[in-house]
Order: sequence, then structure tokens, then C-alpha cells
Amino acid sequence: MLPRISIREVRVTLLVRLIRSSSRVRVRVFLVLLMECMTFFFAELALMHYSMVMYCPSMVAASAVYAAHCTLNKTPPWTKTLQYHTGFSEPQLRECAELMVGFHSSARDGKLTVIYRKYSKEELGGVALRFPATTCGKID
Repeated sequence: MLPRISIREVRVTLLVRLIRSSSRVRVRVFLVLLMECMTFFFAELALMHYSMVMYCPSMVAASAVYAAHCTLNKTPPWTKTLQYHTGFSEPQLRECAELMVGFHSSARDGKLTVIYRKYSKEELGGVALRFPATTCGKID
């Protein structure tokens, strides 16, 4: 004979499953938004420094993504999919990304603090307040 299950128990079980799955979705959405804000932060920092003129815009954009991955400790920092879509390998991006990470390190105390203050706000994830990456990717 089957055990009796009340409708209330079924509803509670379904509700718990829904809450668990939606919280996982919220965490994923938060991480994607954080990554997006961090990437925009690096891209805007790059626009403010004349030393970035020597890099093509597509490399600056790809390096901003790479630097964001390094700063947020995403492993691996550069995947085959990203390489396929951007056309840049990890070693090609490393120099540009390290410059961006250096800009992040000096953003608070430098002369150009507007971007630092903008990305320190809570609505942009406070990404400027995070510790800069110590290394970008693996050392060759």
C-alpha cells in the first residue's frame, strides 16, 4: 500500500525545489552581471590611458574580459571558446591585460579617479573596490 501524501507536503516540496533552483539562477545572474561590470570597468580605464593607443580596439576589449576573469579568479581565465570568438590567444592578451590590472591598482590614488568612483558604487557591483589580480593566467 502506498503512503498517504497530503497536498500540502507536495506544495512545500515543490516550493523548496523552486526556491533552490531560483537561488542558483540568481547567483549565476549576479556573477554574470559582476563580470560584465568588471569588464566595462577595465575597458573604461583603458580608454583613459594614452599607453593603450598601441593596441587595436578588439584586443583592448578581449583583454578587458581576460583581466576581469583574472581579477574575479575565474578558472580558466581564457577558454577555447573565447579564443575562437575573439581570435586572440591567452599569450597575445597577457601584456595588454597586465597594463589594465596595473591601471586598476593605481586607479584609487591616481589623477583619473572618476572611473574608480563610478565603479565603486553598489549599483555597478563595487567592482573597483575589489583587489586587483596578482597575475593574469599562467606564467610561460
